[in-house]
Amino acid sequence: VNEGRVASVASPTRRGTWSTRDDESLLRLADSIYQLGMLCKDLRATLTGFFDGRPAEAIKKRLQHLRWSPPASIKLVEECEASSSMDDQHLPDLVNESTDDQTQRLVSDITSGLASGPTGVGPWSDILGIITNWRDKVLDLQSARSPLETLLAKTFPHTWHSTPMRMYAHVQKLYATRRNDCAHTVLSGDWKEAHLHRSAPPSDLLAYWKGVFSQPSHPDPQPVQRLSAMHWSVLHSILAREVSEALRQMGPTAPGLDRLTVRDLVHIDHGCTAQLLNALLVLRMPTQHLSMVRTTLVPKCSNPTGPGDYRPIAVTSTVLRLLHKIFARLWRNLLALSPWQMAFLQRGGCSEASTTLRTIFRLVHQDCIPMPSIFVDVSKAFDHSNCINIWPPNSYDRLPPVALHWLYGPTW
Repeated sequence: VNEGRVASVASPTRRGTWSTRDDESLLRLADSIYQLGMLCKDLRATLTGFFDGRPAEAIKKRLQHLRWSPPASIKLVEECEASSSMDDQHLPDLVNESTDDQTQRLVSDITSGLASGPTGVGPWSDILGIITNWRDKVLDLQSARSPLETLLAKTFPHTWHSTPMRMYAHVQKLYATRRNDCAHTVLSGDWKEAHLHRSAPPSDLLAYWKGVFSQPSHPDPQPVQRLSAMHWSVLHSILAREVSEALRQMGPTAPGLDRLTVRDLVHIDHGCTAQLLNALLVLRMPTQHLSMVRTTLVPKCSNPTGPGDYRPIAVTSTVLRLLHKIFARLWRNLLALSPWQMAFLQRGGCSEASTTLRTIFRLVHQDCIPMPSIFVDVSKAFDHSNCINIWPPNSYDRLPPVALHWLYGPTW
């Protein structure tokens, strides 16, 4: 680090163009300072102290020009490869296409798709203007994200109320499930208080779950034993037919804070919706407005007595769920999953566990083998994870950089 500082100070061109020595010092300092989980904006702020007269924006552009990437994934991949018998000459080509080419292709598809779509209805002309200005270097990446954030907040405003009409909702649900009980409840006059017995959660419910959500996540140090070619097909332009297919598969689902449902998206031009999703991808930003969720604490049993008897369900915007459904379908066919992977798969995990348990019981009875008691907990479906645990495995499986920025957050 000290050698890099001395080299940067001794460089006669540090206030002008970047010299070869400056580039070497920048790459060496970036590799030595970067730590797993570190935001790139924090890295740039640290590097500005080594290069006097160069702002963080100049360092960012130079790192992008030099195609610098965090070295943590490279080190772990080297460790995995050192322990295997794979010869270096048989490694696949990791980069077969540049990120700039893929981004320009997405931008071209967005502009042509929105230019030929309906005009004067919806935010499509404004999105076209934002992407065009960013393509023509009128706006930088951060300046293009800001108007898109404002535009989506205006197009899909948050209209959700935290206190719904529980009385009306309870009668409607009772009518849909048990009509005889619904008629009895209405005729007897109990419909006014029928919803009250379920609307009194424990007093420490919010404090309990705030403590759970505020706990720090523990990174997973396990290396990923796979190295493959860059999967650029994940980032191909989303088409209108893909939007239609994803909406059909989503079916009726709970709305987010904007109360936008699948039925509402069906009535919006699917071609324009596809270009909106492409714009979110190309700017590497889901926007804070669409990312805001409403969290509902659903009881896991009929008579919950404590805060642990509830399960938090987070519901985000249907627009963002639509994009993630399309993105997951493209990535699912390429990602190498462990044979023990159970979550996020279209399979009956509970049924498989029950079958395994029944098989064990049958073998024990047949062979007269003593065994201890077995308890199967199916109430906790998933464990929580964080961004640091999700990002490295996807980088090892060669997810394109634009998609990695989407997963890791808009740090650039």
